[in-house]
Amino acid sequence: YGSQGVGPAGADYVLPAQALPGRVSAMRVLLVNPRPLWDRLGPMERFSPAIPPLGVVWPATVLRESGHDVMVVDQHGLKWTNAELLAEIRSFSPSLVGFSA
Repeated sequence: YGSQGVGPAGADYVLPAQALPGRVSAMRVLLVNPRPLWDRLGPMERFSPAIPPLGVVWPATVLRESGHDVMVVDQHGLKWTNAELLAEIRSFSPSLVGFSA
């Protein structure tokens, strides 16, 4: 039915067949490059440039190539508030949300 292996501390585990590569049903995934805490940056905000969020773009590419529906939100680059981000998450209605660090 699945793949067997050994997990942490030698614990046995069995992955169900649907968890194996090529057998996973498509998910809606939203990956977020979060904004810094603007209020803590103060006048230093201008020295915090928005750069391409490679920490979420790379996994997004892999997930898309695997057939998943993926959205990347660069909250830093868009200068969205947390309320705007939450509205987008609700609108997209993802199965999974991931944040870069």
